[in-house]
Amino acid sequence: MKEQEVTSIRIVVQPEISTWRPPTPTSVKLASAKTSMSAEQLDDLTQKLSDSPLKRALGKIQAKRQNVSKRALTDKAKSDKK
Repeated sequence: MKEQEVTSIRIVVQPEISTWRPPTPTSVKLASAKTSMSAEQLDDLTQKLSDSPLKRALGKIQAKRQNVSKRALTDKAKSDKK
């Protein structure tokens, strides 16, 4: 019998029923609104991460937070003028 070297093993698993659903815009908005991290904590975490999908996602969350904050300030200034 000859010796053979195993260089890799591949296991493929397929679930019977997929329960995964793509996120909806509403679920993304709710998830980002429920975060309890402060802007400073989020910025600190983002800076510590190397370039990755997570870092890009956190950057998008930060940008959305900044836009919401700016919009709230603009809306408040408009209502104060009335």
